[in-house]
Amino acid sequence: MNKKQAETKKPPLGVTPLHIHESRRAEELLEVMQRYANDDRAIQPEWLKEFIEINYRTAQSLMFRNETKIVRLCKERDKAREERDMARREIIALRKTAIRIKQELSILHGINELTSKLERKEYEKSKQEQEKRDQNDIWISIERSNKTHRESNDF
Repeated sequence: MNKKQAETKKPPLGVTPLHIHESRRAEELLEVMQRYANDDRAIQPEWLKEFIEINYRTAQSLMFRNETKIVRLCKERDKAREERDMARREIIALRKTAIRIKQELSILHGINELTSKLERKEYEKSKQEQEKRDQNDIWISIERSNKTHRESNDF
């Protein structure tokens, strides 16, 4: 045998799985018992007992597999419910956060309006003060001019 054949050689077959073996055995027993019944011969009690035992084990195995599937499905359902509930809690938290942010924005908007009003008032006040200073400067200039004019007239 060369190296290539050794690499491609398949391993020997193992044992037939028990459920397949028992299924075939149950079919064989059923066929034998039907042949005997059709020929009006007595069915061996051992055959009937073995057939019943195989069917009982098969039923037990199916029940166990179904129970396992049911348990798995229940766990998946519970996990999906948990994820759904968690998503709902996150949505509620996000809504609360959005409401809080909206309230804070409203407060900030109010503060901005107040600040703008205060700034306008301060601007108006400083403008008025500047106008007063300008008027005072004008009056002082006029008075100086008048004083200078009088003094020059006195000479």
